[in-house]
Amino acid sequence: MAVWTAIGYLAGDHISVLESALHRYEWYAVAAAAVLALSFVVLRRIRRHR
Repeated sequence: MAVWTAIGYLAGDHISVLESALHRYEWYAVAAAAVLALSFVVLRRIRRHR
């Protein structure tokens, strides 16, 4: 909880700039999460068949 409070305090008036930057890279984060999830499933299936 304290971490989020500190981040909010430090972000201050720049929150709109930070939000636009986060939206810019949103699809990259979604794609990375999908690749990681798919890798986990594939590795698990490979290990299960051995």
